[in-house]
Amino acid sequence: MAYPMLVDPAENAWLIPFAIFILPAFLSMFVGLVTLITKHLSKNSVQLVFIFPVFWVFFEWLRGNILTGFPWNLIGYTFSDFLTISQIASVVGIYGLSFFAIFFACSFSLVGSKKKQNLVIPILGIAILFTLHFFGSYKLDNSINHYKNIKLRLVQPNIVQNEKWKESLKYKNFMKHYSLSKYEDFNEIDLFIWPETALTYTSINEILNKDSIYDLLRNDAMLITGMPRIIFNEYNPEKFKLYNSVVILNEKLDIVDSYNKFHLVPFGEYLPFRNLFDYFGFSKIVFGPIDYSRGGGPKTIKFDNFPSFSPLICFEAIFPGEVVNSKVRPEWMLSLSNDAWFGNFAGPQQHFEMARIRTIEEGLPLIRVSNTGISAVIDSYGRVLKSLPYGKFGIIDHFLPGNLQSTIYSRFGDILVFTLGIFLISSIFLFQAIKKIFNNQ
Repeated sequence: MAYPMLVDPAENAWLIPFAIFILPAFLSMFVGLVTLITKHLSKNSVQLVFIFPVFWVFFEWLRGNILTGFPWNLIGYTFSDFLTISQIASVVGIYGLSFFAIFFACSFSLVGSKKKQNLVIPILGIAILFTLHFFGSYKLDNSINHYKNIKLRLVQPNIVQNEKWKESLKYKNFMKHYSLSKYEDFNEIDLFIWPETALTYTSINEILNKDSIYDLLRNDAMLITGMPRIIFNEYNPEKFKLYNSVVILNEKLDIVDSYNKFHLVPFGEYLPFRNLFDYFGFSKIVFGPIDYSRGGGPKTIKFDNFPSFSPLICFEAIFPGEVVNSKVRPEWMLSLSNDAWFGNFAGPQQHFEMARIRTIEEGLPLIRVSNTGISAVIDSYGRVLKSLPYGKFGIIDHFLPGNLQSTIYSRFGDILVFTLGIFLISSIFLFQAIKKIFNNQ
């Protein structure tokens, strides 16, 4: 967590204690509250096997939603590489997977119980796991891969973070994106996709070599790219806002449509309590003195004859239930990211696996394009069809995978998990109350 502060230690080293001590201490409170509450709710080991997972999931949900929300590395992602078991996310989402993971682990606490009847619980845990496996196997075995007639080229330039924003390297970095895009058979591509803030200009007019994009898009292709974008107030030109944006460009370099990131990273893209930190001379991590402004939320974009899509920037893909506009369901999801901040640690792989589960939850394919990787084409079942590893530069050419019908999770969200939790807790306390009445007679 401290590595992003070391990209520019002179400016950001002051944040290292927050990353190493304060953030982990804050996150540990959620686990601490789970153990504290469940300890006082029951002394019965069998009841605790059911109570503990319910409260674990509830506090995971709180962690993912209160303040700015930080649903990173939820315990349900344990199953991300077990695609058969992960298919249940289409019904109960990642929080449902967390419930099953904790319940399965807790059930084995009764293996050494002196009461033989308690052994039913770990057997139940194993039975549930096998049921989930067979459900997922059936779903995958009966899936049909179909593709839209849209050919994509994903560009992964692998530009290290301390070179990305240097003024002297702007042109070189831009041309690296262009040269990868212009690789062989580029005339067959319908949609070129560059990663988050691939353009480090704040306006399309600032691009030095516009002819290169004209050349790239001359056959009615389109370009989707990330860029920091300044939007001026139409009533007061002296006022403006800075957004972390996704823009769609045509062959004339017109912005056909755009999306502004709404889940911003505190201390990264904006500085909370700015007046206080400005007083002490502290700044945010991301390049530039201006805070990014918050966008309007999930958006479905439709342009020309291309299938509609939901754009996501950076860690927006880790927020379950917030990756698409539920009123206008898209046909695919696009995640642009820059995981160079993580360095060669576990972060990029974790980020990738979390984004992957969104495809199962929503029944939509995900096209993920990251500056340093991992870039990938992922189908609606979470299967990686093609990918580029972290730390490599290159391209992926692939047709756009097809989408599925709306999943149960995409329609109802976390309601099913909360209903299950309320049912379990209510049943336990009702059983206790009835037992107490009979014991007093």
